[in-house]
Amino acid sequence: MSHIEWREDAPNGKLERIVEDEMMRMMKKDDHIICRTNSPLMEWYFKFLKSETTVSFRKRLQIKGILTGLLSKIQAYYNGIKRRNPTSSKVKNVRNFLIEFRRNEVKKMEDAELDSTEIQEYVDTFECLLIIYEHVDKAERNVTFDDLKKKTAELFSKTEADVYLSTVHGMKGKEADRIFIYKPDLLPLHSQKHQGWQWEQELNLAYVAFTRNKKEMYFVDSADTRPEVNAKWYEIPK
Repeated sequence: MSHIEWREDAPNGKLERIVEDEMMRMMKKDDHIICRTNSPLMEWYFKFLKSETTVSFRKRLQIKGILTGLLSKIQAYYNGIKRRNPTSSKVKNVRNFLIEFRRNEVKKMEDAELDSTEIQEYVDTFECLLIIYEHVDKAERNVTFDDLKKKTAELFSKTEADVYLSTVHGMKGKEADRIFIYKPDLLPLHSQKHQGWQWEQELNLAYVAFTRNKKEMYFVDSADTRPEVNAKWYEIPK
């Protein structure tokens, strides 16, 4: 995919660039917010919880499975340390344990020279867990892994909603009248270690994102960044 062309008989649509505060005010029923990664969408889920707008994830069971699977793996490791040394400082705080576990796992992946996209997606999954941690209803913040699992299950319980959140992968084969692409600077997902075929995959995902809307599409920049559009963003490195 080197360029995108419109169909000759296509109806007129709408394309705008906005910031996230505008998006929140513009939401209508059946709107879709899509992003290259999950953690920015997780932040939006909790923002919507504070409003009267109901929200759900596309591919919710798949995301739930990934998160709960990773939680179970970390919890087993955590419980092993706690059994061997109940007073260890490593098991005093679940959040700190998650951060340290992520740091160690990413180091192993980098040492093994695993695919950079795989590492980025692994880190993104951890970011989702940390966001969920911050929203567990515990006054003293003494959050357990069971608390995290329960909260994760609650997040993905809704099947119908006013607004839907989805990664680009989750929108393959789907369309909506209005699509909001959050953090378009993540399309394509950049990495200095990407090879040519990986850039092609990222550009294919960008194509999917840009062709999901039937009537209106909005590029939504986060509050802390409003990147300039690079006219040659689609070029594949040699």
